[in-house]
Amino acid sequence: MTRTLLLFLCLSLCSFGLSAQKSVHIPNYLQNPNDPNGAQFSWSKTAQSPNFILIWGNTVGADPANFPDPDLQFNPARILDTMEYIYTRFKDLGFLDDAPGTNLAQYKIPIVMYNTWGPNGAQGWANGGDADGIVGAFWVHPNAMDDGGVAAHELAHSLQAQCNIDYRADNGLGYVWLNAGIFWETHANFMRNLLYPWAVSAWGMDHYHIETWGDWKNTYENYHLLFAIQASEGIDIVNRLWRESTSYEYPLQAYKRLAG
Repeated sequence: MTRTLLLFLCLSLCSFGLSAQKSVHIPNYLQNPNDPNGAQFSWSKTAQSPNFILIWGNTVGADPANFPDPDLQFNPARILDTMEYIYTRFKDLGFLDDAPGTNLAQYKIPIVMYNTWGPNGAQGWANGGDADGIVGAFWVHPNAMDDGGVAAHELAHSLQAQCNIDYRADNGLGYVWLNAGIFWETHANFMRNLLYPWAVSAWGMDHYHIETWGDWKNTYENYHLLFAIQASEGIDIVNRLWRESTSYEYPLQAYKRLAG
């Protein structure tokens, strides 16, 4: 009787572990063998952690940590460790929600390494969004992953997209910030700065002083008002802007409505 009970408990725990394991969605273009990137996809050029899958191309081979070109060399385990740290911090801050029933609870976030796919493959520095409307994702050059600053910014973009997937569509709110895309960059730097405060600056990318959430001259550095809102009311109201705004509201309009 005892042996049977122990066997049942063991099988139950194993089953729980399997059900808790997140699935992997490989972006559709990487599943297409006719795509110059997809033609190179193989599981031997991936690495996984509980919440992420890292994907790279043929250029750096199966062991990118020992690739001779320092500009393309990267350590998958180190990157994934940094990403899990950022994931945990963003979850603690309330912007990341992987509660049961969300796509983020079901799928790992893909990170695709730019410039590892040869001359005809994907090139770039860093950008975030989603993979096929299924899960947030981002694309990044190996040099951009030397520390967590760029990674935190791009993960914020992937989680902004995740809000569209897990909140806005289900609640009939439509795509977020149709008329205020600038705010995507403002907020991503705000989230980055909460983890890496030495990145905070008083000047924008074009060396203009603080402008507004609607001015492209300072799109990356307009986060100071978000700091003030967080200090006054807590970060939850900032998180709610992404989940509860309407598509045609300006961010300040959404804030005024939600904050009363």
